[in-house]
Amino acid sequence: MNPVKINKQRIVTQRDIADACGVHQTTISMVLRGDSRVAPETAERVIAAANKLGYDIATQDAARRLIQRRH
Repeated sequence: MNPVKINKQRIVTQRDIADACGVHQTTISMVLRGDSRVAPETAERVIAAANKLGYDIATQDAARRLIQRRH
């Protein structure tokens, strides 16, 4: 048993949501940014899957800001 992994949850990613919905990761990104080019039915399905999987947009936004500052 590896003690490092005990009680640690894996962070849900946009790829996880895409796999659950059967759409491309770009679609997930567009929905989470509020892009109007995604069909409303698809957007609802993505939001529902994100909530079900426990996706935390605040955590992901913070990570994105950190990455952007490096480049």
